[in-house]
Amino acid sequence: MASAASRSRSKRKTRQRIAALPDTSQVAKLRWQTLLPVLFLLVATIALYFPVNHHPFLNYDDDEYVTENVHVKEGLTGETLAWALTTYDAANWHPLTWLSHALDYQLFQLDPSGHHDINLLLHVLNVALLFWVLWRATGSLAAV
Repeated sequence: MASAASRSRSKRKTRQRIAALPDTSQVAKLRWQTLLPVLFLLVATIALYFPVNHHPFLNYDDDEYVTENVHVKEGLTGETLAWALTTYDAANWHPLTWLSHALDYQLFQLDPSGHHDINLLLHVLNVALLFWVLWRATGSLAAV
């Protein structure tokens, strides 16, 4: 059985914990202060890159990576996975790039808008990830 002094200390600690909790209006304000810059960055990224949806493949390196690459045009298969993990085609070792292109080809064939839309989605996700990393690293929205 707890003594009266022990119960009194327990009540005091409970009151201190309750007093230390942030005001719900401050939490809501902080959420909006965090959410608004993220939304702005995401909308700005989409607005900036959305016109790419109507662009064709380029002759810069799209032929080597997509349109004339027999491995990518097989789609996601075991052979494509093995090739992507072991090749240095295009003078780089980047299996995720090859696998991403293979998946894009499997989903959209040679329709460039699908490939470009996936790249836009990846840009948007990277913007959100970078914002989150900088915010967590600095604890400040001003540094982001």
